[in-house]
Amino acid sequence: MRREVKIMANKEEVKIILREEMNSRGWLDNDYRAGLAAIVGGESNFEPKYELGYTHTSNSRIRRIFPSRVKGMSDEELNAVKESDETWFNFVYGGEFGRENLGNIEVGDGFKFRGGGLNQLTGRDNYGRYGPKVGVDLLENPELINNPRVAAAVAVEYMKDRFKGGNFDDMKRAVGVSVGEPDAEKNRLYVEYMNNKEWDYDGEKVKEVGKVVESEGEKIKILNKGDIGNEVKELQTLLGGLDVDGNFGRLTHKRVRDFQKEKGLVSDGVVGTLTWKVLREKE
Repeated sequence: MRREVKIMANKEEVKIILREEMNSRGWLDNDYRAGLAAIVGGESNFEPKYELGYTHTSNSRIRRIFPSRVKGMSDEELNAVKESDETWFNFVYGGEFGRENLGNIEVGDGFKFRGGGLNQLTGRDNYGRYGPKVGVDLLENPELINNPRVAAAVAVEYMKDRFKGGNFDDMKRAVGVSVGEPDAEKNRLYVEYMNNKEWDYDGEKVKEVGKVVESEGEKIKILNKGDIGNEVKELQTLLGGLDVDGNFGRLTHKRVRDFQKEKGLVSDGVVGTLTWKVLREKE
């Protein structure tokens, strides 16, 4: 079967998605909202993506960022390792360090589970921990970390899990190492967001990512392209012919529209009460 492709979104669309995930997942304190947004801005500039390689990074900078893992290496050895992204990430996130700190127990895990998403989630353990929290299998489908909805949900759940209270410096420490230009950008954004109130909770009712309605005594979650979670898995199972990964992407959207057209429904790709009813009658 073909796998869902990642859903593209521009920076402003990602900001909207992140706000929705903060709201629906109960991240409502205005200071903390500004802090999380600033960290995401500094880590990824609101673009879900994999960590950049270090091919063009000076060895002196690499030695400052990864002192313990490159200790004793000559410049020639370091140049050889950083020449390939795959070789680099398997080196820096593999071996004894990767096993003990990231749960990277298999050959290739360092590259497979390199930093990704909005907050640069790293390591097999983290992918395995936060995938279920947002309704997807990141161990089997690690590329989903760069789906905007998944990336935003993971960023919120990670902070909820790791941040135990305190100030912005404590929030940064909860995410991991923060040095140099990215750290300066996080600090700049935090001041900006605290001043302009861009990320303040707007008082709208906290709700599910998809609207939940009641139909014939049963609660129904209306689904649309971009949604994730167990309801999407149920939808994919009922439709058939799809990877059941909990990601409502392009292929699932097309399959929904085809099904609606086949059944004489409005072919808009939105799974509302009538589409759910017809789907469940198939069982």
